[in-house]
Amino acid sequence: EAPGAEAVSAPVRIFDRAVLVPGLHVGRRASAPISKGILLATGKRTLPLWRMATLGYDGYVATIKGHTHDAMFVIDPEDGRLKIADALAGNVGKCVLTEIEEWEKGCLENGDKVIVGRPFGSSNAQLAAAAAWWVGHIAGKRYDKVALAALLRKAVLGDWIPYHVGNDRQFFCTEGVIHAYAKGAMIDPCWPEPNPTPGTMYRSYEDGRMVPEANALTEFGQRYALELKPA
Repeated sequence: EAPGAEAVSAPVRIFDRAVLVPGLHVGRRASAPISKGILLATGKRTLPLWRMATLGYDGYVATIKGHTHDAMFVIDPEDGRLKIADALAGNVGKCVLTEIEEWEKGCLENGDKVIVGRPFGSSNAQLAAAAAWWVGHIAGKRYDKVALAALLRKAVLGDWIPYHVGNDRQFFCTEGVIHAYAKGAMIDPCWPEPNPTPGTMYRSYEDGRMVPEANALTEFGQRYALELKPA
């Protein structure tokens, strides 16, 4: 080692790359303003809404169970590496492939919580088919802002919208994941909900239709595991 050289620390891993396979679902609970809005609109409330008056907005949202964003692990056909199939709003506004390290950065810097799992009874071959469907049919499509706006109205109107909302050629996060499972693997862990959201997916974990993937998070990563209590 050259004089004065400093040891380079190994990157901190939240996700165990040796366990991850294409098609596994990955969810995130973030704390950005839009994330809190999604949690309020679609998450599982544990207190009546009037308690917001005493707890404050942030305090009330913190009591809601669930996560705020859904995605899927896929293989990038351009470089053969495992990445995250991500439908992103904001300045990105489309469905892209995100480096896994970006999600880990969100955990380390912002305290994001994550969960990794698969539809109950699904095989790795089915998951791979779902991942391939996302890459082949969803990657590059625009983010479905129309559907997101309609679904956020659940915060006021309740989760009663009985038909599919939004643009059939655009996708928001959960919508893309469920399309990939339903079209690619012939599995729909959120059926019969026509407008699945992160809240729907969280409830699927609670009732066993989605199953956490054992050891998908490293020992260090366990501190960022999303709390999940079966219904």
